[in-house]
Amino acid sequence: MRRTSLFFFIIFVGFNSQAFSQMDSKLSDFKKSLSIKISDKKHQELSNRRDWLYTSMEINYVVLNAVDLLTTFNCMDKGAKERNPIARLFIKNKPLAVIIKGGLTGGVLYGLSYLKKEDKKAAYISLGVLNILYVFVVRNNLSIYFQLN
Repeated sequence: MRRTSLFFFIIFVGFNSQAFSQMDSKLSDFKKSLSIKISDKKHQELSNRRDWLYTSMEINYVVLNAVDLLTTFNCMDKGAKERNPIARLFIKNKPLAVIIKGGLTGGVLYGLSYLKKEDKKAAYISLGVLNILYVFVVRNNLSIYFQLN
């Protein structure tokens, strides 16, 4: 009886050591896949933050363009003249000006979305420069508006 018990004990321990080694390898594989998933998740969160920043820059660009158009209309109603030679062609027709300005703004954002797929840094820089440019345009329009009042 002792020999059979010892025999079964050796088989059981040997079987369990194989099972433990298999479990250990599966556990290490699981840890590796988990670390990859975690790093991918962190990368995705970082990517979402970047997209959030880019989206806020796009919204800012649209708002600045709308404010530019509105302040230009208000200044022209007060007697100012449009200094942009291209905008002078259509600025007196307000519905046409809104359509053209909206189309150009949308077209720029559409082009930047393609640029972002190829070179994110260039898209961020371009949109940032456009936002800064329009801040100065709106500031100029507001200073003219307040001078006319």
